[in-house]
Amino acid sequence: MHELYGVEFYFKDAQPVKDSELNSFPLKFRGVYTITDKERDLYITDKYIYYEYLIKGSINKSELSSLKDSVVYSDGKLILVENGLKTVYEAKQKGDTIYFSTMIRDTVFGISENDKLKHIKGSLVLNKKDSVYWNVRILSMQKDTLIWSYFSAKEDCKMLKPIVKDITINEDTTKVFLQPTRREFVKLLSKGTFNSNIYIRQKE
Repeated sequence: MHELYGVEFYFKDAQPVKDSELNSFPLKFRGVYTITDKERDLYITDKYIYYEYLIKGSINKSELSSLKDSVVYSDGKLILVENGLKTVYEAKQKGDTIYFSTMIRDTVFGISENDKLKHIKGSLVLNKKDSVYWNVRILSMQKDTLIWSYFSAKEDCKMLKPIVKDITINEDTTKVFLQPTRREFVKLLSKGTFNSNIYIRQKE
C-alpha cells in the first residue's frame, strides 16, 4: 500500500473500542479497484485486501549457462532461485530470447487476530497489529470510489491533541501513542483531515 509517512501513529487498542468485529467485508466494498499507477489492481474479497500485479521480463538464452545455479528454463517455465526461494514464471522462447512473466499477489490485510475489521458510521476501520500496538486505516465509499485514509503528518498531531486525552508524542514528533475513547474516535473521523489514497472500482 503506497502511503506517505512522516509520523507513525500507534493505537493502544483496536478501534473503535468496545465495538464488535466484522468477520467479512460488506458486499458494497468488495470488488476490483484501479490504482493510479495502473500497474496494479487492488482486490477486496470477503476476507482479504490484496494487490495483484504482473512481473515480466526477458533473457537471452545464451545467458542461462552463466546463471545455471539460479535460473532454470524447462517445459515452458523459467524458475528463479534466490535466497533459497523459488519463483516460477510462465515462459516462451522466440528466437534466442526467452520472455517470462508471473502474477504476484501481495496481501495487505486479512481478517484474523492481528488484522481486525470494524465498522463505524458507514466506514470500515482496518486495525493491523504491530507488536503490542495497532495501526489504523479507514475505508470509505463514495459511489464507485474507494477512499483509503490514514494519519501520517505532523499536522495530524495538532488536530488530535485537543480531542484525545490519552495521547503521548515523542520529542521529535515521529511517533504518537494514543488511546481514544469511542466518542473521541468518532470525533477524529468527523474532522476528515487524513491523508488518503483514491481507488476507482472497475466495471464488471
